Amino acid sequence: NLLIDAKKITSEVRNHTADLKLHEYHLSEIDIVSWASNYVDKVKDRYKNVEIIFYIAKEIQSEDNPIQLKVSANEDLLSILFDNLLSNILTHAFNWNDSENRRIEIDIAIDHEHNIFNIFFSNTGNPFPSNFSMDDFSRKGIKNGENAGNGIGGHLIVSIINYFSGDWYIVDETSSEGLPNTDLVTT
Repeated sequence: NLLIDAKKITSEVRNHTADLKLHEYHLSEIDIVSWASNYVDKVKDRYKNVEIIFYIAKEIQSEDNPIQLKVSANEDLLSILFDNLLSNILTHAFNWNDSENRRIEIDIAIDHEHNIFNIFFSNTGNPFPSNFSMDDFSRKGIKNGENAGNGIGGHLIVSIINYFSGDWYIVDETSSEGLPNTDLVTT
């Protein structure tokens, strides 16, 4: 069962990352589009009961003028980061009933205004809990919901993103901040 697998993966990731020392992971230049594409291909095989779609902005994959997005990162930490994001979605966003539309979209886009790129993880599941702030999500040991783990998942996600000198945010797609005309719920 996929829910049992998600709980096992969540437990394993938490057990192996509780005392993660980020400074021990050396950063190198990585083509994030190629890396993410390979990652998504692997997880699609793992999660057959969830539609996982990977989008790359047309300007990035243009044959006329392809853009390579090189980032200073670590492949192991990227895997931990992406695994944890997916695990949180699988564990907290979906109800796992037969009629549920379980879709996760991973999207890489360029923000020319701020001269950055974004990786969006969006899903069609339940909204992010309104009583659980972004500060709660990022603090170690803070838990929420009936599927709450040990409270290090969000802290780990934020720590890795910060180590890569990145930024993060959560969007309730059903609010005025969200995308119009979408069935996505949270990004």
